[in-house]
Amino acid sequence: MKKTLLTLALAFAGFGANSQVIFSVEEPASIAGGYSLTYAAITDWAVPDMTITANAVLDTVKLAEDTSPTADSLMCLGATPGSLAGKIALLYRGTCNFSVKAKNAQDAGAIAVIIVNNISGEPVGMAGGTEGLNVTIPVVMVSDVTGALIKARLKAGETVVAFIGNKENYYENDLGTNFSKILTAPAQAIPLEVAQNATEFPVNLGVVVFNYGSVLQTGATVTAEVKYNGTSIYNETSAAINFVAGSATEDSVVVTFPPFAPTSYQAGEYAITYTLTPSVTDDYPADNTITTKFVMTDNVYSLAQVDEDGLPAISSGSKPNPQNGNFTTCIHFQNANGSRIGAQGVYFGALKNAADGAITGEEFLIQGFKWNADFVDMNDANFDLSDAILEELGSGSYTFDGDYQDSTLYQAFDTPFMMEDDQRYLFCVTTTSTTVFLAYDTETKYDQLDLLNPQPIGPIKNGDTWSIGFEGNPVPAMGVKTFLAAEAGIMETNTVQASVFPNPAKDQVNVVINGFNGDAVMTVTDLAGKTVMNQTITINENGQAKVNTASLTNGMYLFNLEMANGTVSKFNVVVNK
Repeated sequence: MKKTLLTLALAFAGFGANSQVIFSVEEPASIAGGYSLTYAAITDWAVPDMTITANAVLDTVKLAEDTSPTADSLMCLGATPGSLAGKIALLYRGTCNFSVKAKNAQDAGAIAVIIVNNISGEPVGMAGGTEGLNVTIPVVMVSDVTGALIKARLKAGETVVAFIGNKENYYENDLGTNFSKILTAPAQAIPLEVAQNATEFPVNLGVVVFNYGSVLQTGATVTAEVKYNGTSIYNETSAAINFVAGSATEDSVVVTFPPFAPTSYQAGEYAITYTLTPSVTDDYPADNTITTKFVMTDNVYSLAQVDEDGLPAISSGSKPNPQNGNFTTCIHFQNANGSRIGAQGVYFGALKNAADGAITGEEFLIQGFKWNADFVDMNDANFDLSDAILEELGSGSYTFDGDYQDSTLYQAFDTPFMMEDDQRYLFCVTTTSTTVFLAYDTETKYDQLDLLNPQPIGPIKNGDTWSIGFEGNPVPAMGVKTFLAAEAGIMETNTVQASVFPNPAKDQVNVVINGFNGDAVMTVTDLAGKTVMNQTITINENGQAKVNTASLTNGMYLFNLEMANGTVSKFNVVVNK
């Protein structure tokens, strides 16, 4: 297992490692301030590296109009040469690829591009597409609301001036922080059954504060507040802190607080807010306040933030670059009280770029593994992650029957299973496609928690190689649906667990069912529900049977075994020849 981070390709994603890249309206005063953004990455665009301060852009904004009969601002047909000379082009998402729009604006003389999202919500990321490597100017996206504010001022005849780039030393007075520099809870959603109090679910609080500005800052304070369902239940303010501007070693301060330690947790949302209060007016206050949340649930575990429905929220899609075969992404679970719950299925999501067609028909394998490795943390010499130490406990398969881009979906395990105290588990989703991006959360960051207790978050498998995750540490937008130990008998019914190897298989697969020998009726269906095999097999006295899969084409298959004693076993097999 490679204890490394893989390079990733992105769909609908964009982020900067230090979040110092900003989009700020400088004029007019009525809309001045910082706004959320995503920006084109240097991995699949030829754009400048926006984390380098010299690549920042400060100039006037102009609404782009293409050469279509309606002169719209989609910029899919290009614009009159020179019509955007020396301007930051404002245009809209839709109809054609992001890079086509940006290239057309660049050809018309634009020095940067602002793409306005055409749907409500935060800006999304932008894959390079067909023209990404021909675009050499900065490209950012802003929300529909931000775009409407700017467009209204332009239509009113006002001059709009914007700054795009790394804000370090751009402003005089500028303190800030970002999600990768705060302590958050060790999970963003966890069943209350295994996290009943601060001993069972400790939450440490702290933040790294930066002086991004060009002058010395003194006397600032930081407040940490925790609200439960909107009511403040914790509030601590630091002593005054001081910074030295322009010093590579003294431009940041680590601020810690007493742990959040409630006597007991209750079901619901806990919001942690860090607020920086400078001693002088901050020139860029947009990053002076940051909020992270965790939710105590009935039956959902997730390392990603969850939406209003309590399910993992998707902000991006990711896959290895290059991808060397099947792509698997996983989330890790270990809890001192794990035996109080079991696992019955996995929440996940997936995306595709428009140029690669709809996601309808794509197949996914869902698996739950016991991770049989004995290590304290990822710095332990005994840390290991390989196929040999993963024991499959449950699996399921899912086929997209619609174009559910950006949706959180659920697939149950064929056989739910109980978990054990302090045992490590991996819950995984696999795609055989090289055009599918699995869902990720790029906002939640465990970087600071990792410094205190480096535990695995989202291991991935690229082809035959395991790694601990992707560069930038995005979190898989996955979740586990759990059940209480008292419900175990109901969940298990008359099913028995089978071990299957090798999986993926070629021409033969070995099936092991402990405690049974004799005949079993085996039905095999593909993911469209078509029966492709139906026969009686014999399980020997050792509980083993060999199944010939030579007639099966590449893909995922559901095996259903009905034993003579009335028990049933269901499992998935991937055929990959």
